[in-house]
Amino acid sequence: MCLASSAFAATRQPIVAIFPPAGSDPSLNQLALLMQARASEIVEQTGKVNELHIKQTLRALDEEGLSADVQNLGALMIAVGVDRGVTFSLSADGDKITLTGAQSGGKNLTNFSEKLDGKWDVALTRGSEVLAKQLLGSTPLPKKLTAQPASANDEALHKLGNCYAAVLKQPLAVDTPAIVDTAEFTKAVDDCDAALKLDPALRFAHAVNALGQAILGEDAAAAKSLAQLGDSDDVMEIYTLARFWLLTRYQSNEAGLAYLQQVLKKHPGELVARAFLGDTQFALADWAGAEKTWREYTALAPSSSWAEGRLSKALARQNKHTEAIAAAKRGFALSPTSPEARLELGSRLMDAGNLQEAEDTLTPLASSPKPRAEHLLRLGWAHWLECELQPAEAYFRRALDLAVTPGEWRTRGRAQYDLALVAAKQKKPADAKTRLKASLAAGYRVKDLDPSLSATAKEIEREEMTKPAAKEDKKRETQVLPLNMFGEVDPAPKRPPPPEGLVLFRF
Repeated sequence: MCLASSAFAATRQPIVAIFPPAGSDPSLNQLALLMQARASEIVEQTGKVNELHIKQTLRALDEEGLSADVQNLGALMIAVGVDRGVTFSLSADGDKITLTGAQSGGKNLTNFSEKLDGKWDVALTRGSEVLAKQLLGSTPLPKKLTAQPASANDEALHKLGNCYAAVLKQPLAVDTPAIVDTAEFTKAVDDCDAALKLDPALRFAHAVNALGQAILGEDAAAAKSLAQLGDSDDVMEIYTLARFWLLTRYQSNEAGLAYLQQVLKKHPGELVARAFLGDTQFALADWAGAEKTWREYTALAPSSSWAEGRLSKALARQNKHTEAIAAAKRGFALSPTSPEARLELGSRLMDAGNLQEAEDTLTPLASSPKPRAEHLLRLGWAHWLECELQPAEAYFRRALDLAVTPGEWRTRGRAQYDLALVAAKQKKPADAKTRLKASLAAGYRVKDLDPSLSATAKEIEREEMTKPAAKEDKKRETQVLPLNMFGEVDPAPKRPPPPEGLVLFRF
């Protein structure tokens, strides 16, 4: 089957990425992130390349267990599927700042360095242009540079740097709630407010502030921040994500999808918008739409192992298992050392009922230097489906031990649920009850509870009804799309009235 339309094949442009700064100075790393953001806008203005947003590279680095050091540049480029990549760092040099980096367009690696002024405003302008030139190669910079962030106020940039770093660090999955550090995030939003008081023309700060406020649940404030910007500001991906977030909450999921599609008509190389579009279609179970989106993504980024994995999932959900396995195998061939590519291939084999082959594919994940809890959970499930209780239980326990970060609450809950299934199968009702209670306490819910746990669940429910109300958990969970208690997106929930100033989308 043809992987993409001829229109997409004909407009194939290089995929580029600036990887997160690798310096050791936290403050200079914040400046480096602002440089990366401005360089990204400069590159976007040329219309000559497709670019990965830094949130996409951060996700890939986390999943692949890689750092953004220069010695890893080749592996980083394979992991995210780009044609040209840049890695860099900033270091203090007396009253100056030294930018050191490397650029690779394939086999050849070119080192570069630049002495920058110690003032952030001057360093930001010059450093971002150096990075943009490295990404663009022979393509000249735009004659008129209007890219953000830019400010003559150093204090404003310092405040923005702290805010932007916090917003970037916060995971943003379409259908998976993440834990928000409310205190840290509130300070970050306050810093964005302070930056705008120091320099009201710092438009990038409005966009970052809007997304930060939305994550905190301050939707009225987020709408007010977005109202300071216009449609032309969608060149800032942070603006696009913030507006998409509010549209899905206050208008409809369809409005959010239509907005992303409009953005992509104007900026077809904005791959982060294309990724959010595909993942939103996943969440809404629009598997055919997701297949189209991910085919277009792979046409634009044919070296993206991750995109092939997403395409394989869309195909599998339509029971196109032969095509799904083929896509997952393409992804694995593109990045054979990638644990995520191996996970996708093993998962597609499981979907197709090829359980022994799935086990053989997934087993190396267990002996990797830094195994991920989610990987071990999937491997355990392959053994469970084969009725191999002992190895299944062992992998579920290992997954539970590894899932220690706040963001892995769902994995912990699923591991406890799977261990409850094992206990029920082993005729250990007390253990099954303990595990199921732990799963529920973690926040994990299953819409179709396994029949072997039905009686246990009812017993737990009766016990909970007699307990005094628990203290409110001060942790805040957030996600791009509102979910129900089972982690599913309601396709047509009743929306609350939109905050004042939120411009709804016409489609």
